[in-house]
Amino acid sequence: MQADCPRRPQPFAWPYPPFLGFAPLDVWFRLLFRPRAIIPFRYWPRVAVGLLLSMAVTVLTLPERLALALYLRLRGRALDRRPGPVFILGYYRSGTTFLQFLLNCDPNLYSPRWSQTFSPQGFYLSWTFLRFFLTPFYSTARPQDDVAFGPDVPAEDDFALCNGALVSSLVGRHVLPRLRGFYDRFHDLKRLAPDEYTRWRRCQIGFIRKLALLAGGRRILLKTPSHTARLEELAELFGMSAGGPRFIHISREPRAVVRSNLGLHRALNPVLHLQDPISDEEQESRTVAEYLATEQSYLAARSHVPAGWLAEIRLEDLHADPLRELRRVYAELGMPFTEVFGRRVLEYLDVTRDYKPNAHPLGDEERLRRLEPQLAPLVKAFHHDAPAIPKVTPPPPADMAPGHRQARLLTAGLFAAFTGLLCMAGWLVLVFLTGLRLDQLVWPAGIAVGLVTLHVARRGSQGLGFWSALWAVLTQLGAAFLTTWLLAHPAGADFMDLGWNTVYALGSIHVLFWTFMGTATAYRLASKPFIY
Repeated sequence: MQADCPRRPQPFAWPYPPFLGFAPLDVWFRLLFRPRAIIPFRYWPRVAVGLLLSMAVTVLTLPERLALALYLRLRGRALDRRPGPVFILGYYRSGTTFLQFLLNCDPNLYSPRWSQTFSPQGFYLSWTFLRFFLTPFYSTARPQDDVAFGPDVPAEDDFALCNGALVSSLVGRHVLPRLRGFYDRFHDLKRLAPDEYTRWRRCQIGFIRKLALLAGGRRILLKTPSHTARLEELAELFGMSAGGPRFIHISREPRAVVRSNLGLHRALNPVLHLQDPISDEEQESRTVAEYLATEQSYLAARSHVPAGWLAEIRLEDLHADPLRELRRVYAELGMPFTEVFGRRVLEYLDVTRDYKPNAHPLGDEERLRRLEPQLAPLVKAFHHDAPAIPKVTPPPPADMAPGHRQARLLTAGLFAAFTGLLCMAGWLVLVFLTGLRLDQLVWPAGIAVGLVTLHVARRGSQGLGFWSALWAVLTQLGAAFLTTWLLAHPAGADFMDLGWNTVYALGSIHVLFWTFMGTATAYRLASKPFIY
């Protein structure tokens, strides 16, 4: 928390692609006109980029959006009778993401990915396309910290509520701060008009039904801090599902939560805002007030939740002994803790053992002391005045020992080469059948090489990434030369002519684009440190 200082609006807001760019055009109409949003001229480039991206995504997802709507309406009741979702509760920056990543290791749970929450109106085909198309362009870490990020990384379903029907407080929090009072109502649902509540309810249930089609018999795992203020509504909404929903509340030392939230706003708002920001002092006041109201709402509602539906955990304890705390929570919720789950948790902890959380500025001591009386009830309610449980270092995964690891890397490298050759063979068969150059197939070839390499290695690396990218290029070069030979053979051509014709074909703009997509995707996939 730093001393308040006035912020001068920049004369030009760089047009970063906004997360709302993946929302359909009807959501943008509501964003700009219901209620009317005053967008200063300096932010118009961001609006233009968002609308252009929205137009493309709208066209891409429209066929599935129309076809699936009727199917979900007919099958919805059956999907609602499946096991209820597992909700992770806790205010922003309380450790909800860390808990979500750990629970995502459970093969009995299914968590939505960023490609799905950014584009909730899509479904299997469009989500798959977006997942791979965005892979070369997304940062591998979130802008506010060093936590993993990407199209296939577990995500907050609040972004699906935002981009699906604009029923989320994210808009006022990070996009239109001057309308925060209007959008904050979607945080706790308390002041919504009947039609607004119905819109939220339909969007929440509709997204879960889509995920249920992909999850099979697995429970849906959802993480959104705003759910903390909706405990009663969620318990009522999903109370009729098989076995009922499950809730896991995670808490963190309150002053650390406030400091981390202010750091979050400083990192995200400059690239997401479509209006001038509020002052640091006002941001702090709003954050503390919402934090207190959210957790107090949860504390008032938790006694009404049936036994066996709710468990609580402290972030400090989860860091100290993750396996013990997860076993305890699963026992309280009546959920099976499997051997596969435990092994996957150990693998994830091993991958992230060197992670260092952000060090946020403490601010002046007077402001910290002023907050202590306000935050004291949360300290007491969640027992943050007691020390964490004893620290236990988790054992390394047995199958990730150096000898096993080297064998897996070598095997993965061989599979990358074999996959590239197999893709080349299929590529040439298609050329023979169609009589067309298909140089853009380097993209699906790169996807195949990267995926196979990652799943064989089970843990990617930069070396595997470069090796997979190399094989994507070699696959393209081999297929392109042989394609030129196949298509020019009847007329006859010597080796040099074939070579120059191949270089000419590969030098066109659209082929260079797909070459980049294939090699970059192969690299990104094979270098991922963990399969989420």
